[in-house]
Amino acid sequence: MPLTGKESIETGAEIPPWGSYRSPIFSLLVERGWDALEFQPRAVASLRADLRRRPRRHGSGEFVLPQAYLFAGPTGCGQEEAFVLLAASALCSDSCDVRPAVDSAETIFPSPEALPEGGPPSGEDSTGPSPCWQCQDCKQVLAGVHPDVEIHEPEGNTYLVDFIRERVVAPSKYSSGGRRRYVLLREAERLSAPAANALLRTIEEPLGEVTFVLAASPDRDAVLPTLASRCVEVNFTPVSAKLLVDLLVQAGFQRDSVEAVAWGQDASLEAAAQAARWRAQADFPRAATLLLVELLTDPAANPLEIAGLLHERIQEVVEEARKSIDAEIEEAARSEKEVGLDAATGRTRVLRDSRHRRMRRLETTLCGQVVTSCESLALACGLIAAGLPSKARLSLGYLGEEAARAVDSLAASSLSPLGSGRYLRRMCSLARRARSQLALNPRVDLWLDGFATQLRESVAGG
Repeated sequence: MPLTGKESIETGAEIPPWGSYRSPIFSLLVERGWDALEFQPRAVASLRADLRRRPRRHGSGEFVLPQAYLFAGPTGCGQEEAFVLLAASALCSDSCDVRPAVDSAETIFPSPEALPEGGPPSGEDSTGPSPCWQCQDCKQVLAGVHPDVEIHEPEGNTYLVDFIRERVVAPSKYSSGGRRRYVLLREAERLSAPAANALLRTIEEPLGEVTFVLAASPDRDAVLPTLASRCVEVNFTPVSAKLLVDLLVQAGFQRDSVEAVAWGQDASLEAAAQAARWRAQADFPRAATLLLVELLTDPAANPLEIAGLLHERIQEVVEEARKSIDAEIEEAARSEKEVGLDAATGRTRVLRDSRHRRMRRLETTLCGQVVTSCESLALACGLIAAGLPSKARLSLGYLGEEAARAVDSLAASSLSPLGSGRYLRRMCSLARRARSQLALNPRVDLWLDGFATQLRESVAGG
């Protein structure tokens, strides 16, 4: 009896699967293949239909996919997993012989809008080529060390034109064994205009066999219109909090720990899993909310001291993350060494190059959770003012046993009445301004000082 995908990786794989720097759904790809993304049925149906209908390259079983895709939707909703499945399905050695022959070079690709709700038209086969996870190509794609599969992130706040020309466009002229290359650009909305135009020229006049996948959030409007128009668009929908919890539990996380961190993660599989792994980040939403309760209810509380405590908490999470990322880099280097890849050019380089940026992004994410805590407290205050303390406690349920105490403190505050419409509007307005300021990439300690000071003034300023 042939091994299942998971058994083959565990017993016969020469390359370990991706480490903790990938989303938890990667642990399900080997077991379930495309079915692991059943929460994105329309995107999966579009991609599998494209694999099924595309003509094969003359003399080989490899399908000739479009020059470019645009994966549009919120970050962390299955885009990277879909890219890996797409590349593995196209490159899989063992499935080449069973792919259907296509006589015509004409390509028929149904847009997501053309597909009825739930999948392809009635009577059509909804399946297509799938990775076997047993051949060397599949193992390398899953491990992130396949020479023809690349994933890029911007170096800094944007993709610069030199990065696109040197790291993305120039290598597209070459591939191993003359096969097609597959390149994913994460956060494609960060392409600068010159970088987008350089990529556009490559798509229109390709230098080699390559398929670019642009993952853009929140939608196609975030990408240069002329570039988006040259891509096959595949839309990914947001993941609900309940589905987020269920997916993480399926991936092996404990439900209690997942439910504690799913709040405030903006429905991102990667961010929620990361928070579940890192205890300091899992505890952060609760700690931040309790500090804000103190700021809102204790007349003696000093806003700058509260900001300092929040900053200390953020640095604890960042330090824990730094150790984890260093371990990821070592793991990637080992994987690449096993297959003879140069760590200076593969996934290890990508991780090293993005290390500082990931730390900075994590700080911004945690500041965003501080703002979310403020918004949840504004909601709780409104419920208290409406005579619904039980619902207020429910809205702060992520605080656990501290929820009731927080509601009692807010209700008995000696500061200005927190539940009045004036103060609620001030808190919500402050939250909107704070999020706008975060988009400008400020220094975290200065941002926290300003936020804490303005929050105190919003309820105690009369």
